[in-house]
Amino acid sequence: MCLVDPKAFDAPTATAIAAGIPVIAFNADVPTGSPNKRLAYVGQPLYQSGYSAATRWLKLVPKDSHVMLEIGVPGSLNTQPRLDGYIQAIKEPGQPCHLRCRQRRPRSGHGDIADRKLLPQPQESGRPVRYGRLDTYACGFVSAKYAWRKRVWSSAGFGPLPAKPWGYINTGDMTFTVDQQAYLQGFLPVQQMYLYKLSGGLAGPADSDTSHAYVTKDNVGLYLGKSRFGGSTSDEPT
Repeated sequence: MCLVDPKAFDAPTATAIAAGIPVIAFNADVPTGSPNKRLAYVGQPLYQSGYSAATRWLKLVPKDSHVMLEIGVPGSLNTQPRLDGYIQAIKEPGQPCHLRCRQRRPRSGHGDIADRKLLPQPQESGRPVRYGRLDTYACGFVSAKYAWRKRVWSSAGFGPLPAKPWGYINTGDMTFTVDQQAYLQGFLPVQQMYLYKLSGGLAGPADSDTSHAYVTKDNVGLYLGKSRFGGSTSDEPT
Protein backbone atom coordinates (compact mmCIF):
# COMPACT_ATOMS: atom_id res chain seq x y z
CA MET A 1 0.00 0.00 0.00
CA CYS A 2 0.96 3.61 -0.58
CA LEU A 3 0.63 5.04 2.94
CA VAL A 4 -0.21 8.64 2.11
CA ASP A 5 -1.95 9.37 5.43
CA PRO A 6 -0.32 9.10 8.87
CA LYS A 7 -3.27 7.24 10.45
CA ALA A 8 -5.87 6.16 7.86
CA PHE A 9 -4.15 2.90 6.97
CA ASP A 10 -3.30 1.70 10.48
CA ALA A 11 -6.45 -0.37 11.00
CA PRO A 12 -6.51 -1.96 7.51
CA THR A 13 -2.84 -2.84 7.82
CA ALA A 14 -3.35 -4.42 11.24
CA THR A 15 -6.33 -6.40 9.92
CA ALA A 16 -4.29 -7.74 7.01
CA ILE A 17 -1.32 -8.66 9.20
CA ALA A 18 -3.62 -10.46 11.66
CA ALA A 19 -5.03 -12.47 8.74
CA GLY A 20 -1.53 -13.53 7.69
CA ILE A 21 -1.31 -11.09 4.77
CA PRO A 22 2.04 -9.25 4.68
CA VAL A 23 1.89 -5.52 3.96
CA ILE A 24 4.67 -3.45 2.41
CA ALA A 25 4.51 0.33 2.00
CA PHE A 26 5.73 1.83 -1.27
CA ASN A 27 6.14 5.39 -2.54
CA ALA A 28 4.93 6.89 0.76
CA ASP A 29 5.49 5.78 4.34
CA VAL A 30 4.10 6.57 7.78
CA PRO A 31 6.16 8.82 10.07
CA THR A 32 8.83 7.43 12.38
CA GLY A 33 7.22 6.08 15.56
CA SER A 34 3.91 5.28 13.88
CA PRO A 35 2.02 2.25 15.24
CA ASN A 36 1.36 1.06 11.69
CA LYS A 37 2.32 -2.60 11.38
CA ARG A 38 3.58 -2.55 7.78
CA LEU A 39 6.61 -4.80 7.38
CA ALA A 40 8.84 -2.56 5.26
CA TYR A 41 8.99 0.57 3.11
CA VAL A 42 10.21 0.58 -0.49
CA GLY A 43 10.82 4.00 -2.01
CA GLN A 44 12.70 7.24 -1.66
CA PRO A 45 13.47 8.77 1.72
CA LEU A 46 11.17 11.62 0.77
CA TYR A 47 12.36 14.35 3.12
CA GLN A 48 15.95 13.74 2.05
CA SER A 49 14.84 13.63 -1.58
CA GLY A 50 13.37 17.11 -1.28
CA TYR A 51 16.40 18.41 0.58
CA SER A 52 18.84 16.94 -1.97
CA ALA A 53 16.86 18.28 -4.92
CA ALA A 54 16.80 21.71 -3.30
CA THR A 55 20.58 21.80 -2.83
CA ARG A 56 20.98 21.01 -6.53
CA TRP A 57 18.39 23.59 -7.57
CA LEU A 58 19.71 26.36 -5.32
CA LYS A 59 23.00 26.33 -7.23
CA LEU A 60 21.04 27.61 -10.25
CA VAL A 61 19.21 30.40 -8.42
CA PRO A 62 20.61 33.95 -8.59
CA LYS A 63 20.87 36.01 -5.42
CA ASP A 64 17.66 37.64 -4.15
CA SER A 65 15.44 35.52 -6.37
CA HIS A 66 11.77 35.11 -5.49
CA VAL A 67 10.61 31.51 -5.50
CA MET A 68 7.31 29.71 -5.26
CA LEU A 69 6.95 26.21 -3.85
CA GLU A 70 3.61 24.55 -4.46
CA ILE A 71 2.07 21.35 -3.19
CA GLY A 72 -1.19 19.93 -4.49
CA VAL A 73 -2.29 17.99 -1.40
CA PRO A 74 -0.94 19.47 1.85
CA GLY A 75 -0.10 16.80 4.39
CA SER A 76 -0.02 13.91 1.93
CA LEU A 77 2.90 11.71 2.92
CA ASN A 78 4.14 11.25 -0.64
CA THR A 79 4.57 15.00 -1.22
CA GLN A 80 4.65 16.88 2.11
CA PRO A 81 8.02 15.42 3.23
CA ARG A 82 9.60 16.54 -0.05
CA LEU A 83 8.28 20.06 0.47
CA ASP A 84 9.53 20.07 4.08
CA GLY A 85 13.00 19.02 2.90
CA TYR A 86 13.03 21.74 0.25
CA ILE A 87 11.98 24.40 2.76
CA GLN A 88 14.69 23.33 5.19
CA ALA A 89 17.37 23.65 2.52
CA ILE A 90 16.17 27.07 1.42
CA LYS A 91 16.02 28.42 4.96
CA GLU A 92 19.59 27.48 5.78
CA PRO A 93 22.00 30.42 6.14
CA GLY A 94 23.54 31.78 2.98
CA GLN A 95 20.88 30.64 0.52
CA PRO A 96 20.08 33.14 -2.23
CA CYS A 97 16.30 33.29 -2.44
CA HIS A 98 13.14 34.64 -0.85
CA LEU A 99 10.60 31.93 -0.16
CA ARG A 100 6.87 31.85 -0.65
CA CYS A 101 5.17 28.53 -0.06
CA ARG A 102 1.69 27.89 -1.42
CA GLN A 103 -0.17 24.89 -0.11
CA ARG A 104 -3.54 24.17 -1.68
CA ARG A 105 -5.38 21.54 -3.65
CA PRO A 106 -5.29 22.21 -7.41
CA ARG A 107 -8.42 21.46 -9.41
CA SER A 108 -6.24 20.19 -12.22
CA GLY A 109 -2.63 19.95 -13.23
CA HIS A 110 -3.29 21.16 -16.77
CA GLY A 111 -1.88 24.32 -18.28
CA ASP A 112 -5.02 26.48 -18.05
CA ILE A 113 -5.03 26.06 -14.27
CA ALA A 114 -1.29 26.72 -14.17
CA ASP A 115 -1.87 29.99 -16.01
CA ARG A 116 -4.09 31.23 -13.23
CA LYS A 117 -1.65 30.09 -10.57
CA LEU A 118 1.54 31.51 -12.03
CA LEU A 119 0.78 34.57 -14.10
CA PRO A 120 -0.54 36.85 -11.31
CA GLN A 121 2.80 36.51 -9.51
CA PRO A 122 5.41 37.50 -12.10
CA GLN A 123 8.03 38.25 -9.48
CA GLU A 124 7.75 34.65 -8.25
CA SER A 125 7.06 32.80 -11.46
CA GLY A 126 10.68 32.52 -12.55
CA ARG A 127 11.62 30.09 -9.77
CA PRO A 128 8.81 27.57 -9.31
CA VAL A 129 9.14 24.10 -7.86
CA ARG A 130 6.44 21.44 -8.02
CA TYR A 131 5.98 18.35 -5.86
CA GLY A 132 3.63 16.25 -7.96
CA ARG A 133 3.50 14.83 -11.44
CA LEU A 134 0.70 17.00 -12.84
CA ASP A 135 1.95 20.22 -11.28
CA THR A 136 5.37 19.53 -12.77
CA TYR A 137 3.76 19.06 -16.16
CA ALA A 138 1.87 22.34 -15.74
CA CYS A 139 5.08 24.20 -15.00
CA GLY A 140 6.66 23.09 -18.28
CA PHE A 141 3.44 23.77 -20.18
CA VAL A 142 3.24 27.40 -19.04
CA SER A 143 6.94 28.00 -19.67
CA ALA A 144 6.60 26.72 -23.23
CA LYS A 145 3.42 28.74 -23.82
CA TYR A 146 4.93 32.04 -22.69
CA ALA A 147 8.54 31.36 -23.72
CA TRP A 148 9.82 31.76 -20.16
CA ARG A 149 12.91 29.76 -21.08
CA LYS A 150 14.13 32.92 -22.83
CA ARG A 151 14.14 34.71 -19.47
CA VAL A 152 16.05 33.91 -16.31
CA TRP A 153 14.32 30.63 -15.58
CA SER A 154 14.98 27.78 -13.21
CA SER A 155 12.25 25.25 -12.49
CA ALA A 156 12.23 21.78 -11.01
CA GLY A 157 9.76 19.06 -10.18
CA PHE A 158 9.18 15.50 -9.12
CA GLY A 159 7.80 12.45 -10.79
CA PRO A 160 8.04 10.55 -14.07
CA LEU A 161 6.30 12.33 -16.91
CA PRO A 162 4.71 11.35 -20.23
CA ALA A 163 6.76 11.83 -23.40
CA LYS A 164 5.72 15.42 -24.12
CA PRO A 165 6.61 16.83 -20.69
CA TRP A 166 9.99 15.10 -20.87
CA GLY A 167 10.43 17.25 -23.95
CA TYR A 168 10.05 20.35 -21.77
CA ILE A 169 13.38 19.41 -20.21
CA ASN A 170 14.87 19.02 -23.67
CA THR A 171 13.73 22.54 -24.63
CA GLY A 172 14.81 24.12 -21.34
CA ASP A 173 11.30 24.81 -20.05
CA MET A 174 12.08 22.53 -17.11
CA THR A 175 15.54 22.57 -15.54
CA PHE A 176 15.28 19.10 -14.07
CA THR A 177 12.88 16.70 -12.47
CA VAL A 178 13.41 13.85 -10.03
CA ASP A 179 12.77 10.32 -11.29
CA GLN A 180 11.39 8.37 -8.35
CA GLN A 181 12.44 5.01 -9.83
CA ALA A 182 8.80 3.94 -10.10
CA TYR A 183 9.70 0.60 -11.69
CA LEU A 184 11.76 -0.36 -8.66
CA GLN A 185 9.00 0.80 -6.33
CA GLY A 186 6.67 -1.65 -8.06
CA PHE A 187 9.07 -4.54 -8.64
CA LEU A 188 10.87 -4.77 -5.31
CA PRO A 189 7.79 -5.16 -3.07
CA VAL A 190 6.52 -8.03 -5.24
CA GLN A 191 9.95 -9.65 -5.19
CA GLN A 192 10.12 -9.29 -1.43
CA MET A 193 6.64 -10.78 -1.04
CA TYR A 194 7.64 -13.77 -3.18
CA LEU A 195 10.78 -14.46 -1.15
CA TYR A 196 8.87 -13.95 2.11
CA LYS A 197 6.40 -16.65 1.10
CA LEU A 198 9.00 -18.98 -0.44
CA SER A 199 11.19 -18.86 2.67
CA GLY A 200 8.33 -19.28 5.11
CA GLY A 201 9.08 -15.86 6.54
CA LEU A 202 12.86 -16.28 6.91
CA ALA A 203 13.60 -13.81 4.11
CA GLY A 204 11.47 -11.03 5.50
CA PRO A 205 10.65 -7.77 3.72
CA ALA A 206 13.29 -5.08 4.24
CA ASP A 207 13.26 -1.31 3.97
CA SER A 208 14.68 -0.45 0.55
CA ASP A 209 15.85 2.96 -0.61
CA THR A 210 15.12 3.18 -4.34
CA SER A 211 17.16 6.38 -4.44
CA HIS A 212 16.33 8.93 -7.12
CA ALA A 213 17.71 9.97 -10.47
CA TYR A 214 17.80 13.47 -11.86
CA VAL A 215 16.41 13.93 -15.35
CA THR A 216 18.28 16.71 -17.15
CA LYS A 217 19.12 17.69 -20.72
CA ASP A 218 22.10 15.35 -20.52
CA ASN A 219 20.06 12.18 -20.05
CA VAL A 220 16.46 13.00 -21.00
CA GLY A 221 16.94 11.06 -24.24
CA LEU A 222 16.75 7.85 -22.20
CA TYR A 223 13.23 8.79 -21.12
CA LEU A 224 11.97 9.84 -24.54
CA GLY A 225 12.29 6.33 -25.98
CA LYS A 226 9.95 3.37 -25.50
CA SER A 227 10.85 1.43 -22.39
CA ARG A 228 9.08 -0.99 -20.07
CA PHE A 229 11.15 0.48 -17.24
CA GLY A 230 9.75 3.94 -17.95
CA GLY A 231 6.16 2.79 -18.32
CA SER A 232 5.86 3.74 -21.99
CA THR A 233 5.48 0.18 -23.29
CA SER A 234 4.62 -3.27 -21.96
CA ASP A 235 7.10 -4.98 -24.29
CA GLU A 236 9.47 -7.34 -22.52
CA PRO A 237 13.16 -6.34 -22.74
CA THR A 238 15.37 -8.74 -24.70
